[in-house]
Amino acid sequence: MEISLIEKEFAELNLVFTDLKILEDGKTIHGPLAFQIEGFTDSFEIEIKIPNDYPFHLPSVYETSNRIPRFDKYHVNTDGTLCLGSRRKISEIFSKERSLMGFVKNAVLPFFFSFCYLVENGVRPYGELSHGSAGLLEDYKEFLGLRNKKEVLDFLNYTLLLYQKPKKRLKIKTRERCRCGSKLRFSKCHKKYDLLTAYYSEQELKKDIDSMEKL
Repeated sequence: MEISLIEKEFAELNLVFTDLKILEDGKTIHGPLAFQIEGFTDSFEIEIKIPNDYPFHLPSVYETSNRIPRFDKYHVNTDGTLCLGSRRKISEIFSKERSLMGFVKNAVLPFFFSFCYLVENGVRPYGELSHGSAGLLEDYKEFLGLRNKKEVLDFLNYTLLLYQKPKKRLKIKTRERCRCGSKLRFSKCHKKYDLLTAYYSEQELKKDIDSMEKL
């Protein structure tokens, strides 16, 4: 019988994190996740739920021993999932190492290390975005080099059009410069658009726009 993608990637993950187990459903990983990062040694009980359309959508992660308080300050969502970062940023990180190992190493472990560092020092080691939609806007402003919500939404709404015609920059009736800070006109700019559309789906971008429009 052909081994599935998840089975293959879990086997790779399990070579490093040997105490993790996968349930019979083949989509739920649970157990202790031990790590040693920059002088911090710890272990958290976790559960990783892998969606049916993985890797097009990323797993959800839960901390099951209730060591992390369920407050916005600690970046735990109302459904109990860990907020590992903005959707855009986590998708970008995953695009560079598309596997369960890459996801755990580059997104999950930094979250737990950051929590331990916060408890020890009162601040986070990498800086911190606000929780929820406000953090999403902060992430886009930093990524695109923009100043405010209007500029971000201008950029993202134009980007949506490029999913329909990715091979052709649309002619828009403006002489304004691109909102990404490139100093090029909208119709001539490409770098930030292409960086974003390379790893982020149209559906995800629409969710982000809807979320930020409500701010």
